[in-house]
Amino acid sequence: FRQYIEPLLYQYRVNIFMTGHVHAYMRSHPVYQQHINPRGTVYIIAGTGGYKLNSIYMNTTAAESWVAARNNSTYGYGTLTLINETHAKWKHVQTGYEKDGKDGKVENQITDFSDRDYIVNQFYL
Repeated sequence: FRQYIEPLLYQYRVNIFMTGHVHAYMRSHPVYQQHINPRGTVYIIAGTGGYKLNSIYMNTTAAESWVAARNNSTYGYGTLTLINETHAKWKHVQTGYEKDGKDGKVENQITDFSDRDYIVNQFYL
């Protein structure tokens, strides 16, 4: 991916790359070749909507420097609001259910994890 697709995303100033197959949540800073870059793409994995949550992290003890937020402990979904031609607002909303309750059952959980960010259209940088 990094070798073939990421240069195209950078060249054409793709603002957001969203995926969801992996059952966890993660949002990067604008990044290019694993370095924070204001003209890089924001990667969002919004896969907390169903089945069994799992870990997708390269480093399980601490987030990489280019990772802005990550969570694989509760189910949730994301909303993207286009504010105007220069800005969009991303918000990850948690449903309040944890992945592993007692005896493997899903239980309601109060959590303080939330994530929201404004994404700038790169054509205006």
